[in-house]
Formats: sequence, C-alpha cells, structure tokens
Amino acid sequence: MLFLSKGLIEKVVVEVGFLLIWILSKTVSFSLKLPDPTKDWTKNRKGIIAIWHEDVLIAAIFFSRYWTFKGIKIYVLVSRSRDGEIASKIVERLNAVAVRGSSSKGGSSALMHLRRIIEREEWVMVVMDGPKGPAKECKPGIAYLSIKQNVPIYKFTFEGKVVRLKTWDRMKVPIPFFKLEVKTEIVDNSINKGIEETIQILEGKGRLKSVG
Repeated sequence: MLFLSKGLIEKVVVEVGFLLIWILSKTVSFSLKLPDPTKDWTKNRKGIIAIWHEDVLIAAIFFSRYWTFKGIKIYVLVSRSRDGEIASKIVERLNAVAVRGSSSKGGSSALMHLRRIIEREEWVMVVMDGPKGPAKECKPGIAYLSIKQNVPIYKFTFEGKVVRLKTWDRMKVPIPFFKLEVKTEIVDNSINKGIEETIQILEGKGRLKSVG
C-alpha cells in the first residue's frame, strides 16, 4: 500500500485546485457591467472587495483573469484552518497575496494587517460570511475595516448557469461555455452610520449603490 505524506497530499490538492480554476477560466465567460478593471476602474482607488462564500470559486476565476494576472494586486483574507492553508497556496498560485486569519482565529491581527495594506492604497478581499458561515450572514470584520479606514466596500455577486454543491454554502460551480453575469454594488461608509447598518446593507436588507 502506498502511503503519501500530508505535505504531498496538500501539494496535489493545490495543483488540482489550481488546474480546475485554470480550465474553467478558459471555458467560462463573463458579462461585465462595469468598466474594464485593468483600466480606469481601479486607478486612484482603494477599497474592499466583498464576496459570499458561495462565489469563492467563481471569484477566483474572475479576479485571476481580469485583475491579478494583469498586474492588479489583491490581498485575500484566508482562514487559519487546514483548509485555509490549502486555499492560501491556491491564492498565491493565482498571483494574489493571502492574509491568514478569520473572525474566530487570528481575526484581530489579520484585520490590523489589512488596515495597513489599505493605508498603502492596495485592494483587499474578504468573504463576508467567513469560512464556516452561516451562509450569507455577514461577519462584522468587513464593516469594521471599511469604517475604520473610511474606504468603500465593493460587493461582487455572480449569476448564471451553475451547479450547486451540497456544502454549507451551496457553493456555485460554473458550467463550461456558459456566460456568467457580474453584478457590482458599492457601500460608501462616508454616508452610513456604523457596523450594524453596514452589515444590514451587505446582507441585502438596505440600499446599495449599483455600479454595475
């Protein structure tokens, strides 16, 4: 019987994950209702990219294609769990930067790190419902980060022909050769009252400003 070390298994999983994203990036198209992110849209801006956990795979395809492999750096908050270790290595393969931490483990130090990154006028990405959910219940960290740094949150969602996995987040897997619609909305915390209001807006219980 062949026994594989944990390190080798982890490397295989990372390579398979990266290969899946690469294949899907070549076969899935996007309908963008926003300016080309490699041009004016990201210039002279800093902010927080927000996604739901159900969109993690699609976001990896989209942002690697249009942002990170075109020279736009993104710092991604990734859990300190074992799954997060694998995810962080896939993030690095996608030419982004992983920042380890979550709302349950290492969250405070990770948020402080993200604050320093935003001060350098870099982009950061946060999964709103965290690594474990509940699904589509926004954690307070992203609202805190936005308010403290006085930067907007850009909420990205993806709709179209997908398969739903039987996971806690019902993760979306895009179907090759179908087009996905990218919707982008903004939370401007210069006009919001605080953390709770920001969370309500991100969860769809308040009004967002549409930018795409």
